[in-house]
Amino acid sequence: NFQLENANITSKKLFSAHDATNITIKNAIIHSADSNINLIDVRDLTFENVRFEVPGDEIITNISGKLSNDIQFKNTDPKKPKGWVNKYWRK
Repeated sequence: NFQLENANITSKKLFSAHDATNITIKNAIIHSADSNINLIDVRDLTFENVRFEVPGDEIITNISGKLSNDIQFKNTDPKKPKGWVNKYWRK
């Protein structure tokens, strides 16, 4: 389990996780020179009340691994990653 709240983050790479479960990023602003979220076998990841300040104001997700499931964006800006129909991704 990992929870990060009330953060103002500046990074070169946006977000990557591998073989992780129950991650919550809440009430945060993330400034990044990168727009990619890379996830391999990640379960139960939630971004809640997060503002992403990224190039093109678009989030691009790369999700792989047979265990990846339940990725959610709640009250975020942008509202959801590019190409997603909903604010969540489930198998």
